[in-house]
Amino acid sequence: MATYAGYQAVSAPDLSAPFREQLAGLMSKRAADAERQFQLDRENLKLKKAEMDKVDAGYYDAQSKIMAASVTDYPNKTFKDLIFDGANSARDYLKSAHDMVASGDMSINQYKQIESNMLASFTALNQYQSNAAEFANDQVKRQAEGKSGYLEEERTMYNAQLSNLQNKTATILPDGNLVWQTLDENGEVVNTQSVINLVSANNISNQFVDKMDLSAMVDGIAQSQGGYTYTKGPKTISDPTAQEGYTGWVNSQIRMVTNGRNPQTITSILMDGGVTDTFELKDGVTINVGGGTYRTQEELSNKVDQQMLQISEDYEIEFTEEEAEKMRAEIESMMIPITTEGGKDVYGVSSKHINLVENRLKDDIKMKLGYKESKKSPTSSGKPTQTQLISDKVRELSDKAWNQQTQDAFGNLDKNYVYIPSDDGESIKIYNAMSIQGIKVKDPKQYKDLDPVTTAYGPEDLADYAESIARAQIRYQYGQAVSEGELD
Repeated sequence: MATYAGYQAVSAPDLSAPFREQLAGLMSKRAADAERQFQLDRENLKLKKAEMDKVDAGYYDAQSKIMAASVTDYPNKTFKDLIFDGANSARDYLKSAHDMVASGDMSINQYKQIESNMLASFTALNQYQSNAAEFANDQVKRQAEGKSGYLEEERTMYNAQLSNLQNKTATILPDGNLVWQTLDENGEVVNTQSVINLVSANNISNQFVDKMDLSAMVDGIAQSQGGYTYTKGPKTISDPTAQEGYTGWVNSQIRMVTNGRNPQTITSILMDGGVTDTFELKDGVTINVGGGTYRTQEELSNKVDQQMLQISEDYEIEFTEEEAEKMRAEIESMMIPITTEGGKDVYGVSSKHINLVENRLKDDIKMKLGYKESKKSPTSSGKPTQTQLISDKVRELSDKAWNQQTQDAFGNLDKNYVYIPSDDGESIKIYNAMSIQGIKVKDPKQYKDLDPVTTAYGPEDLADYAESIARAQIRYQYGQAVSEGELD
């Protein structure tokens, strides 16, 4: 075979029988794949046409219902005009969305969601017109009876905004919901984020929220606790919180009354129970900050401003720029946003709100259960026992020693022990002087590197420990055959 400069000779193709069979098989497979794809595309077109037929049917039905809502003879002319304008906007918006589905610029699911929200809005609007007066009458009655909580009163004020049609416009949001918005004197929307949701307003579960009676709640929990008593020396102590398993029990009770930390229940307890957060603004200035709710950023800003002013007046504080920033952040952290999902109010509580509510309940329950001490009664002879006489004397000396905090006073309790008060006088460390030879009681500083036998944090602690020493000495004097119970 001849070759030419710059070119490489190529062998002739293999046209043998095996190669021809392989080529024929490949071409057959490609033809079969093309046929399957054609059939698949045809089926997809059929499905898409069937889906679009359903979309079209729903679209025309929705347009008809919206038109019917716009021509309803509402008793209030202003309301009728608002609905008429809103319905025209809704029909135009729905047509645009329908056209986008047909052109492939919007998914069918997106369109269906818009259509669903739009129909729900107009249905709720029609129902609300007949329900509004009944809602208002029932709420006024419940408030007079003390049944309504903070959230119901908040909803009542929200309803008043819905009923106030002055300077309002009906707007269709991108998701298809019909809402009220407020206009300024020039006819411009005041705040695009400030809306009144009509579906939410018509949901009866949003309208009525019972007041949370924190005191009754705590009483009910406390009554379910069987009580727990134990003896300590000559005293009988009633302290249910010392019972094994108390922590698990009280946590389960709190989970029950908060409906498993239900956000609406947490919000109600926070507001109706007056639960606050203790906030340290600066050294020596501690402020109790309450909670609140809001639906728009505008409402949040207004409520924070109001609380700032109230705190400034109540605590007689003029905030520096840094203090004002810290205070605003604290107040905002106590505020709970209310949003709407599927027509139901949703409360955005944080872990801070949950912890504050649960800790308040724990503290109130503990206080309700109480801690009580009672001395054992004298013997049937009417004479106090020897240990009771010693107990009374030890407690008298302990009170005196704690008040004086001098080595002489402590020495009257027991000279075999060294008592070293803290600098702030809030506690006293007790050391065994007999365990280390060569250390004198008069030089208590030498004990600073040693471990104390115990630490007393009040005259009762001091008396308890001193009494235990005295009782041990009595048992030693009487011999091991005499038990502590026999001495009582």
